[in-house]
Amino acid sequence: MLFINKCFLQLFGWDLQALCLTAHQKRCQAFLSAGKPDEALEAYKYMTDAIDESAKASCLVWSNGKSAQKCSALCAANGDAALAANDYDRAIDLYSAAITLNSGSSTVFANRSKAKLGKMLWTEALLDAQKVR
Repeated sequence: MLFINKCFLQLFGWDLQALCLTAHQKRCQAFLSAGKPDEALEAYKYMTDAIDESAKASCLVWSNGKSAQKCSALCAANGDAALAANDYDRAIDLYSAAITLNSGSSTVFANRSKAKLGKMLWTEALLDAQKVR
């Protein structure tokens, strides 16, 4: 793929790697705009797995912006709804995603701790509770 990318760059001025990265970023943003944070998170994970280390640096800069904050907030809100419905597995997954995307606030850790208590995961719940400031 690297050889093909270099050929297209030299012949036509097309940077296929940059185009691919932009397409993945747009896909993440489209899922966020549609209110689908689960799909946005999966698209983000796919994007970071599919690119090389040099592209990950630019991807990290992009993800630390408004997109990551928005996705984190949506994950936390959907986690709240899942917790209220006693869907502890989904709540834990969504709160974990929110923490991964935005380091997590005390509220997110506290809510994930509640969800883990609901699953009777005592030690894990305690670890999350200890992160609450």
